[in-house]
Amino acid sequence: MGRFLGQPWQICAHAKEHLPWTSITAACMLNGIFKATVKIMVRPPFSFGTLSMNISALESAYQTNQVAQAICDHMANRDKNQTETKLHRMLTHLQNDGFDFKRGDVIGAFRLLENVGCGKYVEGRHGWPSRFVWMTKSLLVSSAAKGQEPPIHEATPDCDNDSAEDIEFIEHSFVLRPDIPISFELPADLTEYEASRIAAFIKTLPFGEH
Repeated sequence: MGRFLGQPWQICAHAKEHLPWTSITAACMLNGIFKATVKIMVRPPFSFGTLSMNISALESAYQTNQVAQAICDHMANRDKNQTETKLHRMLTHLQNDGFDFKRGDVIGAFRLLENVGCGKYVEGRHGWPSRFVWMTKSLLVSSAAKGQEPPIHEATPDCDNDSAEDIEFIEHSFVLRPDIPISFELPADLTEYEASRIAAFIKTLPFGEH
């Protein structure tokens, strides 16, 4: 039931999802008698998969966080929706797009996108790389953040990851000092020669003798 000009109306509505807005065609009845058909535009949360995006929060994140904006725009230019995006791959993608974001900046942006309902950031553990698991259509996140009509994409299957030839990385943790833990990712097939090169490089970093 609804009220129109102070009168009780029965509204029978049929909604068709048309992101980011929903068009509702409503038949208005007064005392059981058809009176009019109206079209109402409402803005619901996006719902793809198991999670619903908070559109207002997503728009705010997009406008105020440059890293989140860059991630959303990059995903909009992909050929297929991604089910997950590895952290180190996103860092490479953004660098190729002309940005110079730090690892912590991208993690913070992923957590921000998690908070607005786009998916979940998963820290790498037990040999698995850190990654963002999308719980919405990644191709549509940017247009949703801008409050625009979603682009029309051909029906193509989602891709399990962002590169079929992706090199697998393992995240390692090391306690440099009692109050300074550090973490870094290295290829899963790291060779002894590569490890010796990294060790030699690290030895050149200190400026003092201790």
